[in-house]
Amino acid sequence: MAHPPVASSPSTDPPASLVRAELDRILASELFARSERLSAFLKFIVDRTLAGEGHALKEHVIAIEVYGKSVDFNTAADPIVRVDDRRI
Repeated sequence: MAHPPVASSPSTDPPASLVRAELDRILASELFARSERLSAFLKFIVDRTLAGEGHALKEHVIAIEVYGKSVDFNTAADPIVRVDDRRI
């Protein structure tokens, strides 16, 4: 199931420094400290969103950028991105 877009405006978004501090806290938690892959996934999503590129976060892009899959990666045959998305 796709996540609905989140409407935001500059006046309601938390400062990037607070988001990064919270990300660091989450990444230090037991769950993320044990999983390099989930940590990389979450960090990638947050970094891209803070960079204003959240609209470009697609399953295929994540597979290539985070998991090192090739450009011919078939998202229908390998659900790794969807599985990790649900885990997070």
